[in-house]
Amino acid sequence: MHKLTILHITEQLGIGGTEVLLKNTLPELKEFEHVVVYLGGSDELKKDFVQYPVYDLEHRGKRTLIRSILRLKRIIKNHKPDIVHAHLYWSSIIARFAKPANVRLITTVHSVLSKDAFEKNKLSLWMEKMTASKQNDVIAVSKFALQDYISYTGFKGRAHVVYNFIPAQFARHISSKVSVMKQQEPVKCIAVGNLKPVKNYAYILEAFKRLPQSAFTLDIAGEGSMKPVLESMIKDTGIPVRLMGSRSDLDSLLQEYTVFIQASAYEGFGIAMSEAILSGLVPVLSDIPVHREVTDNKAFYFDLDDPQFLANTLLTMKVNADEILLNKCREYVKDITSPAHYFGRLRSIYGLT
Repeated sequence: MHKLTILHITEQLGIGGTEVLLKNTLPELKEFEHVVVYLGGSDELKKDFVQYPVYDLEHRGKRTLIRSILRLKRIIKNHKPDIVHAHLYWSSIIARFAKPANVRLITTVHSVLSKDAFEKNKLSLWMEKMTASKQNDVIAVSKFALQDYISYTGFKGRAHVVYNFIPAQFARHISSKVSVMKQQEPVKCIAVGNLKPVKNYAYILEAFKRLPQSAFTLDIAGEGSMKPVLESMIKDTGIPVRLMGSRSDLDSLLQEYTVFIQASAYEGFGIAMSEAILSGLVPVLSDIPVHREVTDNKAFYFDLDDPQFLANTLLTMKVNADEILLNKCREYVKDITSPAHYFGRLRSIYGLT
């Protein structure tokens, strides 16, 4: 029986949420042949795709757009995929121009594109609207991300919500973090994600300045442009915060902590948050729609208007954390991020005619 071939195109093969998800997805879809294309840039994960044909388009921004489209056209002609599955904004734009009419195109929206692209650059919105009809299906990683995309682009094709899946190792060895937290001094907190403005790490550090020095500690796992600023804040204030750098061992690292903090201004889904919740950590999250959607309104939330809100939330949480409610939160996240749910939805979409 002929195996369908899927060509997956993404922006890089570095250690990011989209790329790690792709790395974990392809081995489970053994009934398909896979081809992997990336635009360029970081390629730390390239070694994890050695069993598939992998192509680097060597894309260098808008000045190489036509060259990248032509290169992708040649790859498609060579491999004759039945489906092209594009991830992230520029991969989707290039795929729309490159794929022939007889090849299905599926694009996945991994973020809140109005914030990540459209409001920053009106040309990006114009290009999205102009090319969106070339895709057959849109997958979004949350209801909020899909609503945001449709409201800006007016897309009228097939649209699906498929929550990211979390590998099973994050749900191992769970013990009650709530009972630990009520006795722990200081409470060990962790934040995970790239050090960039949207993650609001400076806000978190300002909140820690307002906490009793012995009450909480915080480790931050991630790299990015904000690192010098954050290092300076930590040094100048003496707050109990450490920058850990990028970590690839999160499944074991998370077991060392009790509370997970995420102060993002917006998120498409929240992979690190879900991993932490499944690992048993108490989630303390910025009050944004996606955080409430993915946790079913069963976490601790704080406003981003004033760092004192986070400080107060942490102090309240330590006293009032409800183990029953947080267990319900964990079970909800476990259900919507289960591999069975994710791969069932993905296979169904790939099988549409």
